[in-house]
Amino acid sequence: HLPLPAVSIALCRVLMDSSDRRAAARVGEESLRVAAKHGSTVTSEYLRLAATVGGIYYELGDLTQATAHLDTFIAIAAQEGLPAGQSALYWNAALVAESRDRQDEAAHLGERALALVSEGDTTRDLGRLRSEVAWLVLRADPSRAPEATAILDRALPALQDFGSPADMATWERVRSLSELLTGEPERAERTARQALDLLSPYPTSETAQVLVTLGDALAAQKRDDDARAQYRAAME
Repeated sequence: HLPLPAVSIALCRVLMDSSDRRAAARVGEESLRVAAKHGSTVTSEYLRLAATVGGIYYELGDLTQATAHLDTFIAIAAQEGLPAGQSALYWNAALVAESRDRQDEAAHLGERALALVSEGDTTRDLGRLRSEVAWLVLRADPSRAPEATAILDRALPALQDFGSPADMATWERVRSLSELLTGEPERAERTARQALDLLSPYPTSETAQVLVTLGDALAAQKRDDDARAQYRAAME
């Protein structure tokens, strides 16, 4: 009685959180094939599943496959006029663009994703999307840090209500970067350390990103030895 794409998205997330990316890719790809076979493709959930698979390719480092996959489904979403599905696809396309060092394009895609859903219900996904858009804005133009801070403020309630510790850690990392760029390195250090506390039970690649941000906050305070220690920890 549950739609296949919704169940598949949940399973893919569990597998991704368990760092089993190959299994997540297999589940996502097979689910897309089965849904297409049964004619269940003109739904937001199907497009969100397609976006999830694109995100898995991104996590696997296959940016060429991720781009081709997402472009195909973005065209389908535009044709069908399904904003929630479009938003999910733009979100992952933004992350791929950022990985290719196309910062302006990444920020533009992220903001398009947010514009499609920002008037909808408060959800975990909306909170996570706002955190990611704030990060992309900071990457593209550090002078927009006050704007990014406002986006983060809007993200916080949804993440406090529905987010995981990892979601909150991502929010803390981006907030730390925003604080650093607005000239508050001491506050940025405290915020980054809070993110590390949240991630301490299950260190991931997010932990490395937080350590880099913490190192930057320490370097801004002229604590170079402490900063180098965080950068070394991130490399490890």
